[in-house]
Amino acid sequence: MTVTAHHTTLEWELRSPVLQTCNLYKSHTGTNLAQVLRDAVAEWKLERPNTNIPITTDNAKNQDYLHQSTALDPRFKSLFHLDPALRQRTYSDLTTEIVGAEEGQATEPTGADSEASPPQKKSAMKELFGETFASTDTDKTFANTIKEEVASYKAASRIPVDGDPLAWWKTNEAKYPHHDD
Repeated sequence: MTVTAHHTTLEWELRSPVLQTCNLYKSHTGTNLAQVLRDAVAEWKLERPNTNIPITTDNAKNQDYLHQSTALDPRFKSLFHLDPALRQRTYSDLTTEIVGAEEGQATEPTGADSEASPPQKKSAMKELFGETFASTDTDKTFANTIKEEVASYKAASRIPVDGDPLAWWKTNEAKYPHHDD
C-alpha cells in the first residue's frame, strides 16, 4: 500500500510526495487499511488534535469484481487466497448480483401493448392434468433458488489449474442456468 500526501506551495504549485510504501500481508479490510493509515499519520507526525485529515481511497471496488470473477472460475472458486469472511461476502455479493440481474430482466416493461396481449394458451398436457403434477415447492422464492444454485456450484469439484473454464461452463450450463449472465 502506498500513502501519499498532497499539498500546495505558497506559489499554488501542487506537490504529491510519497510518504511510504509498505506490504500489506493482512486482508485488505477497512480495519486493516485504517490501521496502516493511522500508523503513517503518526510516523510522519501529521496528527492534529480535534481535526480530521481528509483521506481519499480507491475504495477497491475493482477488488470486489476481481473476487467475484475468480469465484466464477471453476479452477479457483474455493477462494483459498481470501480470508473466510471475505470468501463468504464474495459469494453473498455474487448471489445478490445474480438475483438483481434476473429480477431486473423479469420486471422490465415490455411496451405499451403488453397489458392488451392475449392470455397465454395452456398446453394440452396442462389442460388435461391441470395441477395434478405441479411442483409442491411453491414456497421457494427466486432468491432461494439462486442461493441453492450458488451453494451447489461451490460444492462441485474444482477443475485442474490447467483446465479450461470456458469448456467447463459450456458443459455445466444446464446445472447453473443463472450464472451465465
